[in-house]
Amino acid sequence: MAIKPMNRRAFLRGVGTIGIALPTLEIMLEEKAFAQATGPRRFGIFFCGQSLGADNDRRNFFVPPNAGLNYTTSVGLTPLQTRNVKSDVSVVSGLYIPTGLGAGMRGPDFHPFSYWPMLNGTSNWTGTPQSEGSVIGEGADQIIGRTFGTGTKFATINYQGQPHFYGNGDFNGRDVISFKKNSNGSISRVVNQVSPQAAFISLFGTFTPLGGGPVDPKVQAELVKRRSILDSILNDRDKLLRQLGSSDQQRLTQHLDEIRDLEKRIVASTPSSANSACIKPKDPGADPAKDLSARYSNEKARNLIFMDLIHMAFACDLTRAATMMLTTAQCHMSAKSIDSAFAGVDSGCEPHEIGHNARGAPQQAPTGTPVSITNPNIAASDRNSYVMSLIHAWHVDQFAYLVQKMKATPDGTKTLLDNSALILCFEGGHGRLLNTATDSDKLIGTHSTENMAMLVAGRAGGLMPGKHIIKTGIHPAQVTISAMKAVGYSGSSLGQVQGDVPELFKA
Repeated sequence: MAIKPMNRRAFLRGVGTIGIALPTLEIMLEEKAFAQATGPRRFGIFFCGQSLGADNDRRNFFVPPNAGLNYTTSVGLTPLQTRNVKSDVSVVSGLYIPTGLGAGMRGPDFHPFSYWPMLNGTSNWTGTPQSEGSVIGEGADQIIGRTFGTGTKFATINYQGQPHFYGNGDFNGRDVISFKKNSNGSISRVVNQVSPQAAFISLFGTFTPLGGGPVDPKVQAELVKRRSILDSILNDRDKLLRQLGSSDQQRLTQHLDEIRDLEKRIVASTPSSANSACIKPKDPGADPAKDLSARYSNEKARNLIFMDLIHMAFACDLTRAATMMLTTAQCHMSAKSIDSAFAGVDSGCEPHEIGHNARGAPQQAPTGTPVSITNPNIAASDRNSYVMSLIHAWHVDQFAYLVQKMKATPDGTKTLLDNSALILCFEGGHGRLLNTATDSDKLIGTHSTENMAMLVAGRAGGLMPGKHIIKTGIHPAQVTISAMKAVGYSGSSLGQVQGDVPELFKA
């Protein structure tokens, strides 16, 4: 059958002369190449307020000892194996944020701003300590939310499990992970939500999944009106399909199916969702109590509630971008409160202090951590990096918990994880300090942004997870850019940093 070329501006028209533009079809193109439409993609940044290794200890129990597929699971990464998500997560190591005034560099003071360039690609220093942290760019999550969150209830959601600094003074910037561009072009720091109960009310307080309960009569009337318009347009489908080749028939059918998803876009003004996997979660109740004297406010329980909320916010398409600080930078939360076996660790049992002067560390991983590994070759007086990675595993387990939930959640013909790109990052790495003279002059230490590492989970945009990729000396923002591109970002830079990590997309 001869097929007559079709104008690119062709419409399907329904009642009241309302028209819906057709997608780009092969019949409209000189070359038979077009991009296949995809469903919503989700983007997440998760943060641990700890470096990867201890002062004066060259050993590292976080970075896998071998590269490529089937990498050996380290102490800190054991939860990926335990929760059966190792094949869904890649590790990128060898990353480096230089110190100086150049593009994407950091100031000479490690706390509290050294990690910011990883999340916005912009230098945080203009040359004097007083101005450190003042030169910042828009955060990756904000760019994704602004670009792809149109029609969702929230452009981004930003959460924080650690509600108090626990050290002397307040957070003073240590609780910042996101940077928002204001209407006048200025950049401001985003304040994270620290109350799981408040987050639940904001997301789901008046939420009703479509078909899961009573809907406001005005909302229902609007739904009926829009359905009638769509139905009248879809009535002409068969006539149009007969004019198309098989590939265009498939493409148009998909497009018309997506038109049905317009009903879900009513979410922008009403608390409802048409996703079958979207279920209103149980009210978590009152927040766990803050305990400043114990320096532990049940951060694990708080974090898992936030993870549950992020999971369902993604499933219900309430947002497509999220950030989560499991712990804040320079974390002074008590590790002893995670498990009493940490009581033998000197330095106050704090993740930050353990990296500097841990002694008397337990020979076996405490039962409260997700790992239980005996290391007989590590002397009790010299286990700094090993103990640090027990805390790494505590963080990684909570990240793996979310990855596991998203992997088990249907999302169209795929899973929620298939349509997502999630990154887990750390405050620092394990290398030369390159800091101010006030920091001890160590050849290797915890106050370093050398040899940093990030985890990347999901398969959105062609991500091929399950590998350890060594990228010595590249900027960690390039990993962030890769995750952004996986969810549809068309740029090649973030702030002042250019480039991505191609290996994340290769088998």
